[in-house]
Amino acid sequence: MTAPEPRPTLSFLHVVFPHMPYQYLPSGKLFRTQVSKYLSPLDSLKDRRSDQETRVFLYKRYLLQASLVDRMVGDFVARLRELDLYDRSIVILTADHGGRMAAIGYLDDINFVPLLIKRSHQGSGKEQGSETEQARGEIDRQPVSTLDLLPSLLDLLGSEPPASRDHRQRSFFSPGYQPPSQLYQNKKRVPFDLDLHTSKLDLVTWKLEQFGNGDDPRSLYRAGGPRPDLLDLHLQDLNITDEPRLSVALDLGGPTISYDPASNFAPALISGNLNLNGYDAPCCELALSVNGTVEATMSTRPGGSDSLRFRCTIPESTLRPGPNDIRV
Repeated sequence: MTAPEPRPTLSFLHVVFPHMPYQYLPSGKLFRTQVSKYLSPLDSLKDRRSDQETRVFLYKRYLLQASLVDRMVGDFVARLRELDLYDRSIVILTADHGGRMAAIGYLDDINFVPLLIKRSHQGSGKEQGSETEQARGEIDRQPVSTLDLLPSLLDLLGSEPPASRDHRQRSFFSPGYQPPSQLYQNKKRVPFDLDLHTSKLDLVTWKLEQFGNGDDPRSLYRAGGPRPDLLDLHLQDLNITDEPRLSVALDLGGPTISYDPASNFAPALISGNLNLNGYDAPCCELALSVNGTVEATMSTRPGGSDSLRFRCTIPESTLRPGPNDIRV
């Protein structure tokens, strides 16, 4: 987007985010160049809900990339304002399809398509209707169909929709608009459960409990760890004794990991092997320190005949340019 056109235009931007593989940070950097099989749920778990830490970890990767989308939308709006286009533009944010986060074990966790609409001159006093209501914006929780997006846009522009063989298409803003009563599932039309909104509220509560409301950016990275009481402690404040049989091998090498802020990669996902070497005591919950401060805790899971696997995320902000000391 460079400069305003002399005539009204329609700009369409399709961005493939958020989308698998979920390996992007809010900054837009990759945290893993390849998706390891160890990032997936345990194959032995038929019911993934029994592995709470894995559920949190998988959904965390999605939220990190969704945070990148938030940033992209912010950059887009800032650019519109810079070009003096924002107030007079109709801005619509939606998606091509929804999905289901079955990876965290909830079969009813359907991701509905987001739909955000900003009218032209909304909040400037130039729009029709109540200035106060338009400036504040409204939330309408009734389901709508993206098939009705075009007639709704034309309605905002004061234009008649083109003739269509599908007479069910109507503007969201028309009186008596009826939400869809069916949806497609496995290429078949099935009744749409309007009560699904209610069942999703329990899942929203779970997400807020696990990841917070966004006030603390670090809470997203730290979610799911078994020992939150150790976070932010310094190594010198911990009573650490050596077990000579246990050793750690980080996938990225180490214990020194390098970080280049100018690179498109940030080592914010730390994973590796805990080699047991015959150690047979109950094992193990782990704490990970970055440059002397505990930034994450994690549980282990089966890895090999004499080893366990671990993985966690750390905030990119905890990494300093150059070498970083990573300890488990």
